[in-house]
Amino acid sequence: MSEKKNFEVGCLQALKAEPKISKTKWKSSGYAVTKSWFDRVCRWAGFVPDLDVFANAKNKRLERYWTQEVDSFLQRWDVLTLWWNPPFDRLYEVVEKIISEKAFGILIVPKWQ
Repeated sequence: MSEKKNFEVGCLQALKAEPKISKTKWKSSGYAVTKSWFDRVCRWAGFVPDLDVFANAKNKRLERYWTQEVDSFLQRWDVLTLWWNPPFDRLYEVVEKIISEKAFGILIVPKWQ
């Protein structure tokens, strides 16, 4: 496997709070990126993730995925290369868990203006 690219989230470097991962299950917004956009992002990153962390049968982008019933926040994120397209109201928790577990993958975030 080629060398992993490590992307830092610069705006979060200043955060000093301890991780507060919720134990409540997340709720899917049903939002999904298109297959062509997914493919472009993976080409840009230089890899295809192993697992879609926040998905359902309709919006999954990978064959392996976790649904709401699995509760992604209770799983280990440091064992596979992951695709995160999280519910945006849980984004802070997602980034905290990525950092605390030193997870690797592609995180999709909104472009808020």
